[in-house]
Amino acid sequence: NNNVYPQNFFITPVGTHYDVEVMIVPKSFSLLGLTASYEVMIKNKGNQPHIGQVQIAYNNLQLDFINASVPLTSSVGLLTYPYNDLLPFETRTFKVNLSLSPSVLLNDTLQFSVTADPNGEEPTTQDDNAFVYKQRVTNNSIANTISCMEGASLPTSEIGKYLHYD
Repeated sequence: NNNVYPQNFFITPVGTHYDVEVMIVPKSFSLLGLTASYEVMIKNKGNQPHIGQVQIAYNNLQLDFINASVPLTSSVGLLTYPYNDLLPFETRTFKVNLSLSPSVLLNDTLQFSVTADPNGEEPTTQDDNAFVYKQRVTNNSIANTISCMEGASLPTSEIGKYLHYD
């Protein structure tokens, strides 16, 4: 009958669980001579507020940091984003813009390593605290292209784990 009834309910956490997931996603193709844009995502999958930092490592011979949508600490090939009070089930994203060096050639691979500190986490929940992304440099954008961000092939030990696509 198209009737909507809001229902309020309470959730009570069982135990104390810290679990943070991090990843980086391209927002543009890495085209020769242009700026490459990326979005970094931090997600609190635990049931406690989280405080920590995310680090983004990249090859400073291939890329130069231009700017970001949040304040970052920048050193050679490393960007650091400190975060406070990341609430349970909260996801935060921010953008990072990098320029390709003139030394980058067509079909070169740009590699990013994004890590979140495992502050208070159990070792069993740390699988998604780090994310490695490799992007091939092109000379034009290829519409409707979907590729697996983990690579063209994976070992059988990775069966059943999540894959990411761009």
